[in-house]
Amino acid sequence: MGNLRTVTEHMLKRLERSTLSGGSRWEVPRMLLTRDGQDHWISSEGSFWRALSFIEAAQTFELIKDMEQAHEVGRALGMFHNLLSDLPAAKLADMLGGFHVTPRCLESYDEVLAKKGAAKSREVDHALHIVEARRPLAPVLEEAKAQGRLRLRPIHGDPKINNFMMDNATGQAVSLVDLDTVKPGLAH
Repeated sequence: MGNLRTVTEHMLKRLERSTLSGGSRWEVPRMLLTRDGQDHWISSEGSFWRALSFIEAAQTFELIKDMEQAHEVGRALGMFHNLLSDLPAAKLADMLGGFHVTPRCLESYDEVLAKKGAAKSREVDHALHIVEARRPLAPVLEEAKAQGRLRLRPIHGDPKINNFMMDNATGQAVSLVDLDTVKPGLAH
């Protein structure tokens, strides 16, 4: 909740100070507070509840339908990163430590493969080949970070198509949701 509050407040302040080109809209889900001013509520049974504002006249999609929509997704991800470009990553907790660290993911992959093996099929063999062909690239980003060539910054940890809200009338991306996944990381 702290990350969500930090990120949404920062983006809203940035939007107040900027003008979007071409009359486009960009919306940030707002945290709705309880009657006593809290950003969440815990029921007597221990269930955790929170509420975010509704983004009108927009929808999500499960699959990218065409190149224009793909372009909008890219533009929206750029807008999101721009709005957070001056937010120090240190202000965010990393609730998924190591989740986007490719060498660590590759280690986990190797452990599972060693224990369980891989099912035999053409598709699995193809996937195994892709991983092996790209294995030398796995440490590139982490090495660049260690050398000071890349820095941690706020990233959306799950920028898949169904986290982008698209305007019903124009098809333009108007928001990036699922902000629970915003954390320090490498934008690359």
